[in-house]
Amino acid sequence: MSHDAAVIGLYILDVLGRPVDGIPEGGNVEFIDEIRLTVAGTAGGTVIDLAKLGLNCLAVGAVGDDEKADFVLSTLNRFKVDTSLMQRLEGVPTSATILNVRRNGDRPALHQRGASDHFDVPADMLDAVLAPSIIHLGGTGLLAKLDGEPSARLLAEAKKRGRTVTFDLLGANENTIDLLL
Repeated sequence: MSHDAAVIGLYILDVLGRPVDGIPEGGNVEFIDEIRLTVAGTAGGTVIDLAKLGLNCLAVGAVGDDEKADFVLSTLNRFKVDTSLMQRLEGVPTSATILNVRRNGDRPALHQRGASDHFDVPADMLDAVLAPSIIHLGGTGLLAKLDGEPSARLLAEAKKRGRTVTFDLLGANENTIDLLL
């Protein structure tokens, strides 16, 4: 199967609640209008958006061996994203975030680092990962094993093969440049 794009990197399950005006004290309950589950991350969200636009996409990342992984993979499959190169890691949780969406749009987050920290692109997968004409890397700064030199090598190889390379990072700060060199 020929893919238009390979979307590599950060795949997260987001749990969004809105509107959240505050966290209840003690064991009290507040009622909100909506709770949603979404596939997110700068790879997960991107691959679904590209699939919605009609591109044939290859997801390349990692999830754990938990119920969160089941949701992420089934959602990707529902959007006809090829998940054959998604790594399912035993004993590791799927990366996930709880987003408390405020009325003004602010989204304070509680994040559980997980499988994305253990993800890399093994040499035996490189040809398949870099076969599409568009290569997107998303999540630098939250891909502990892939950040830095491994990402630089991956993107350099993609460029060497004549691929169009896009790059999305999350939470850029003064240390981000060190992850890119």
